[in-house]
Amino acid sequence: MSFASLPFELLACICRINAYERCCPALGIPAPLQDTISASQVCRHWRSGILSAPELWRVFIDPHHPCASWRDLLLKRSEPLSIEFMDSFFAFKGRERFYDTHLEMQSGMHRRLRKYKFQPYSTAETILNYAAAWPSEPDSWPQLQHLCLHLNTEPFDHRPDSDSDSLCLPDHLPGLATPVLEHLDLAYCYMPDWYGLRSIGQTLTYLKIFCPRSPSRLCPDHWIKILQILPNLETLHLSNTMESDCNHTGSTDGLTLGIKKFILNDTVNACASFLNQISLSSKCRTSEIVCFKDPDHHEGGDVKPVLFHVKRLLSQIVVDSPHLTISHNFLHIQSGPLGPPRLWREESLPIITHYSNFFSLIFNLSHDVTKDSVFPGLLDLARPLTSTIETIESRHAGFLLPDAWDLFFEFLIQCQNVRFMLGVTGPWWERLCRYLSPTANSASTGSLFPELRIIDFDRNVTVMQGPRWADIISFDDLEALCKHRAKIGMPLERIDMYQGILEIDSSGTIGAEPASWDWTSEEDDEEDEEDEEEEDEEEEDEEEEDEE
Repeated sequence: MSFASLPFELLACICRINAYERCCPALGIPAPLQDTISASQVCRHWRSGILSAPELWRVFIDPHHPCASWRDLLLKRSEPLSIEFMDSFFAFKGRERFYDTHLEMQSGMHRRLRKYKFQPYSTAETILNYAAAWPSEPDSWPQLQHLCLHLNTEPFDHRPDSDSDSLCLPDHLPGLATPVLEHLDLAYCYMPDWYGLRSIGQTLTYLKIFCPRSPSRLCPDHWIKILQILPNLETLHLSNTMESDCNHTGSTDGLTLGIKKFILNDTVNACASFLNQISLSSKCRTSEIVCFKDPDHHEGGDVKPVLFHVKRLLSQIVVDSPHLTISHNFLHIQSGPLGPPRLWREESLPIITHYSNFFSLIFNLSHDVTKDSVFPGLLDLARPLTSTIETIESRHAGFLLPDAWDLFFEFLIQCQNVRFMLGVTGPWWERLCRYLSPTANSASTGSLFPELRIIDFDRNVTVMQGPRWADIISFDDLEALCKHRAKIGMPLERIDMYQGILEIDSSGTIGAEPASWDWTSEEDDEEDEEDEEEEDEEEEDEEEEDEE
């Protein structure tokens, strides 16, 4: 069968999928219609079919095309369908200002737009206030379902007459002007009245707000009131949206969020105040909470209220934790496995398991705070789940002090159903040997971890030899532990290391010693790569200077 004889329905599907695959300006692919146009040149049959299929011409990516007639042609070919328009700073080279005609063209499409993404890194030629260009009368955007406005023009806008007016949204956009809006993504915007979202409360399912301008930041109490008028939300993402100074003390009655995905990223105090007033339903599948230090307060905030409220939320949405990842400042809990774990024959990926639920808590605070309060608190959060943990993983273990490792191992001993230990470091291995190896005068407890099958070492751990920064462990100690586990009927199946995968037979004998690494040559290769990157960067800088 020749390409020309493909059914047109299949051809249209291929072109449509390819258009979306190429809608990635960040990768330097700003024109998804290129392949559609190329396909129209294959033969007369394809040309006739493609030119007469409006569904293939409804995605606009490059608004800065120099030919206005080309844009008009796309608009005509896509009739009568709704269209998708993406204006991104990646869509053109350089940092020049875009023309007023581009913004006017976009606003002129308002009655046909289904998706609209506007993300400039500069302002228009003379139009300083986008609100003046965008229609905002009721029902003026009748088909718009997805709206994304990222209006951060400050890094590249140095005009003396530029001000924050260009970041101010019209009174009814979004709101009465967008009666069927489902997906709203705003960044660096000034929203005159958040309560204007009431008019789309029954249709809005996705709300993402990032760093709104100071006048439109709200305290946690007011955010709760806003969420009360949006009962059909499925995804909520609030990032750096709350007032740092607020005298309210949780005056609302609280709210149970019936959402599937919840992301909160704000200061410690703001997170504590907001979490105090919400509950999560069993429908929630993804929860991510990130707390950072308030730059206006040197003390950083008290993490105990956050930990207290997170413990309550965990009890509402997490019933088990087959996969737990912990670090000095974060805790990841994955639950609801979609299938049994599968062994993988590559380094750094000992097992693969997909999960339906994910919970994450991160504290971006000073080391002293995480050492004294955060890490012990994270262990306490996970303690009710110890009987369900099958995989436990450590990250950034270098930040943990000996006392913290003792706390961690006390917690680990309670995880008697653990099957996979990932990211095992030198201190972790030392404690495993102390408790599991049958050495004289040790505290060996043979019954610990009866289900343990795989140990995956951190990449900084090597056997017998390694660079100065590595944790070097003894091969004899490693094999002695494997033989002991086999003897008591709790055999290990595999050891994963950066040096390779070690297979273990039924007697506990390791099949072959790990390959020796030429660490010197590896470090030289890394240095060569860094030198090449620096040379490339210098060449790029020289080219930019020549263009200027």
